[in-house]
Amino acid sequence: GQVKEALEEIPAFARGNPAAAFDADMLLRQANETAKSDPKRAKKDYERILASFPHAPAAAEARFRLGEMALAQGDASSAAEHHRRALDDGLAGELRAQAHDRLGNIAFREKNYRAAARHFDEAASGDAPREMRPMLLYFAGVSYEQEKMKEEARQRYLDFVAALPDRREMQDEQIRAALFLQREGQA
Repeated sequence: GQVKEALEEIPAFARGNPAAAFDADMLLRQANETAKSDPKRAKKDYERILASFPHAPAAAEARFRLGEMALAQGDASSAAEHHRRALDDGLAGELRAQAHDRLGNIAFREKNYRAAARHFDEAASGDAPREMRPMLLYFAGVSYEQEKMKEEARQRYLDFVAALPDRREMQDEQIRAALFLQREGQA
């Protein structure tokens, strides 16, 4: 009874080899700790996780971290691929929101505004840190505005204004949102 239920709660990856899940997590922890001081070693560790433990939960975060490294090197294409695959592998929590944010920024730079808006929306609706949410909604609004999707832009700008803490550094964004809403007769 209880043993069977407990076994069912273990991820499928770890059922056959619980030590492998532990090893993948330990390697991920090691890579994360060395990422700033020795990025080449961290990259090798992330790649080793993908090669040795491709179905482990740690693999999704390893892909995300490789995407971050690619982005830091200016390789948006590789970064996008790593972030997409990390999401496909079940990346969760705040990292999921960050992956969608990165994909939204990449899509926006490529003038793929519909995809950008979709990623910003996904990031804002997920596990984004509270302080990140207003800007995600703002960028979704800008993306929809660029795509000439006025109703969606209007709604994201209204959501942006509602989600704003009282912060002065967002003054330009508040003005843009207010001007759009005024133009559209919503102010």
